[in-house]
Amino acid sequence: MDQPIKHELTFHHVTSVFFRYMSFCKRSLTPDMSYLKNHDSPEPVLLTLVALGGYLSGDERSDVVDYQGEMLSLSSYMINAIENGCNPENPGYWGAGPRSTKRSPEFAALVAFAAWSCRSLLFRRLSNRSIQLFEQWLETEGRVSVKKKSYRSLAVALNHVARRGMGLRHDPKVIDAAFESLERCYLDQGWFADGGRGADNFDDSISWRYFSLLAAVLHVEGGKKSPRYQLWGPRLRKDLRDLPYLYDSSGRGPGYGKESPGLLAGIAGPVAGYLAGVWPGKSGVLKRLVRLALQSGLEAGEKSADFSAIADYRAMQTLGFLLMIPEKDSFWSIQEEALPIERGDFVHFIPSPGWLVHGAKSGDHVQLINGGSRRNKRQRGGDTISRYGKFSYSGIMGFVAGAGPKERVFCCDNTLSASGDKKSWSHRDRIDSFKLVADRVLLTSMHLPVASDGGASGTLKVDTLLVPLRSGAQVRIHRIRRAGFGGGAVNLREGGYALGLEADDSVETVASGQLAMVEGPRGFSIVRILGGYSFAAISQGYEGRKEGHTLSSSFLLPRVETVLRSRETQFLVLFVHAGTDPENLDKGDSISFSRKGDKVSLLSGNKVFFEYDFQSS
Repeated sequence: MDQPIKHELTFHHVTSVFFRYMSFCKRSLTPDMSYLKNHDSPEPVLLTLVALGGYLSGDERSDVVDYQGEMLSLSSYMINAIENGCNPENPGYWGAGPRSTKRSPEFAALVAFAAWSCRSLLFRRLSNRSIQLFEQWLETEGRVSVKKKSYRSLAVALNHVARRGMGLRHDPKVIDAAFESLERCYLDQGWFADGGRGADNFDDSISWRYFSLLAAVLHVEGGKKSPRYQLWGPRLRKDLRDLPYLYDSSGRGPGYGKESPGLLAGIAGPVAGYLAGVWPGKSGVLKRLVRLALQSGLEAGEKSADFSAIADYRAMQTLGFLLMIPEKDSFWSIQEEALPIERGDFVHFIPSPGWLVHGAKSGDHVQLINGGSRRNKRQRGGDTISRYGKFSYSGIMGFVAGAGPKERVFCCDNTLSASGDKKSWSHRDRIDSFKLVADRVLLTSMHLPVASDGGASGTLKVDTLLVPLRSGAQVRIHRIRRAGFGGGAVNLREGGYALGLEADDSVETVASGQLAMVEGPRGFSIVRILGGYSFAAISQGYEGRKEGHTLSSSFLLPRVETVLRSRETQFLVLFVHAGTDPENLDKGDSISFSRKGDKVSLLSGNKVFFEYDFQSS
């Protein structure tokens, strides 16, 4: 077993992890191209080639190594994979099957990038026929339309740029068109919106897809010598500056909306940014992130190298970028530096997606408070809008991903839900606006449908203040008005964080009056009513699918509920706290809420620490 990386990260640590992975996945680089139990997809193999290309990019590195008594012929694995995977007559041809790479052009682009990085070796060893087949396969995968405003435009650009760097056929017009499409995805205040300007679709893949693919293009074109560097280099540097705020001292991030790609996979963007010369600030922070990610992989499930999980084979992309950093580069000799959460409490605003990153050093807890982003493309069962529209996400608590048996039945963890019949429950449907107020408070305005079995029976207009507290807790103040909805009772629910459970967990629960709390070996979650809600309760649920995000399949959820009967403007106020260290538990019993008209105030004891007048907005 590999030894923990207890101190400074070295290039040797990275190669050791790479060799361990290769000792497992070399079996899938055989002529029949077995696909590692991943639904017959070539994706794990293709991303393995990124790591192989990264290692083989160093001319002075041995391509045959002895790893714990096992000989690894690394260049042969690369050659065999390309020869077999690009041959249409081979049963493992990459362009065949229901999950061919035509659905995921980024993987073909990354293979092109990997081949470019070790091009001198490849073109010495590949036959002319194999080079022709490889060129044809890359051409086929590079014909994906770039009209759709998404990361695919970057994948197409990287495919063609890498082919140009290898002296293969390419189309400069396609590269230019891809960047024209990319321009429509980039926002005035930074970051990319999947779907283009006007879409509020953001997720974690922005950092390890958009950022890493863009950095790879710049790297192939010579970094600062790239004709695109003057425009895209400063943009990427500005965006990468936000990322260290998203990690706690163990390297865990909040994981907005998606299954986590794994800690190492998740930092592909920053590492590629360093490779392209656009990493902002001090490299010691990035080095610390890399060490934490590698250490996490050694201590957790990645040590088994089970590549049937996306977290494992996605890590090969980041390993490839790391292995492209020369051994003599200063990155390997500089000292690590503390992450933002290790330096103290912070509130960091990322304007384009409307995210307020809240770090509480005392509980080593980083949360993503979400005021501006949701996913407007619904998937089967409506679960996408449920996953992406929550108020808050945490790297240590997880969240409930699934919808109920009907499209408009959603779990209310960190969500405000409405119902006209208590059978179907809604999720926020549209975000009209968001802005930062009082330096560290997020105001978001949204529409909340009133769900029922017969369909939506009206809409509520909701203005919400998301107020982070020093303890790591937060207060949510909702001003609710009826919009296009005349009469009838409206049932409202809102939850805190869901606490994941295992069968043998001993859990304490409290549900009394204004307070609901669950506490167990995996942490605590608490909600307290500060205004408007009628009662607090605890729900028990079972997500029932492996990709659930509560960190386990069953969970307990502290929540609150009320019924709105009046047509007048209503105010609902909820205190929420969660974490893994009970010594940092804040029950919110010192906080109170008051209002006069549309002017609201939060008090600690008798002292006002926040106030806001909704009329000013």
